Amino acid sequence: MLDKIRIGYDIRVWPPETVCTADPSEWSVHEDVYTKAKNLLATYENEFRLLQITDEDKLLRLVEIVRNSPGSCLVAYEILHSTAEAIRKAWGWPVYENSKGTFGWSLLGFDVCEISSLYSILQMGVISDRTNSLFKEGEELAALDLVQSANILVPSHSPFFVVGLLKG
Repeated sequence: MLDKIRIGYDIRVWPPETVCTADPSEWSVHEDVYTKAKNLLATYENEFRLLQITDEDKLLRLVEIVRNSPGSCLVAYEILHSTAEAIRKAWGWPVYENSKGTFGWSLLGFDVCEISSLYSILQMGVISDRTNSLFKEGEELAALDLVQSANILVPSHSPFFVVGLLKG
């Protein structure tokens, strides 16, 4: 089992207009609920432009806000611990472990994204025949393989990394 760290939360439109992806240009952020949650919880966005929730009570309040907002869903983002360490060393970004909560999360899948904006190589359609299809559980090695290819073939968007998406 790969060691993962939760890097933040986003609130997306549910059901998605097109596809489930980490890419905010393809799967819309539910701006009204996002802004409401950010203000009510007095939280901030981290370097990934995700809500930083390190406190269990705040996470429970966030879940309540989203569950009481029709048309929205809470999405947790996870990356490999080794990737988080590389980000800290390369850019000095503080990658904090976010609260995970004790309620059920369901895995939506794994995306391969550029680090600076979470744009998905799967949505770019540049090198993958998996357009619009997240990697499923058990396909993590295939996602890591795509990271290597993407970093070589699309250097203008690199580095790429694997992001696990979980629905709360």
